[in-house]
Amino acid sequence: KKRVVRKAATAPALPALPDVVMRKVFSTLSYRELCRSEMTCKRWQRIVGDTLRKDIQEITIERLGSSSQIVVLHQPPFRRLNITCPKDSYDFLSGVVRRSRQAALKLTTDLYFLANMDKLNVDLDTPRLRKYFASVEDLYLLVVVVNEDDVRGFENMAETLFGQLSSVTLQCHVHLKNSELVSFCIQ
Repeated sequence: KKRVVRKAATAPALPALPDVVMRKVFSTLSYRELCRSEMTCKRWQRIVGDTLRKDIQEITIERLGSSSQIVVLHQPPFRRLNITCPKDSYDFLSGVVRRSRQAALKLTTDLYFLANMDKLNVDLDTPRLRKYFASVEDLYLLVVVVNEDDVRGFENMAETLFGQLSSVTLQCHVHLKNSELVSFCIQ
């Protein structure tokens, strides 16, 4: 005779906590810890996404030369995320844009970042999000160095960047010989 042995179902070591409790726990984590937690499962990804949308309405991206260090300062009381990273941090910035583009109302960045948005791995095929920053209303744009490639890239990306832009603050630090390129970007 064959005997069928059934294993007793074991209860999970940690019972499923309600979403409200999970949000409270996640609200105490740093941005880096939230990003790591997001990879655990789909439920955590959804809860972390909700937390970040609530906690981030302003993004500042400073791209500095070839410095290899990424510095992230998440300030939930101000609903702000400050990022300092190398110019070629496209993978990291792809994640930042994916997580916060639905809720960000203010963006501070440089022309180089906007001109190279096509290098980010962000899906624009979602029907309701056809823009990289669909909800950004205020843009603070910094132009320090400008060249024809940046202007061409910005021109190609312009239609896919913003959906509800209502104000632009432009800060330029350029040489007189580049003033025509800056003028073209403003137009």
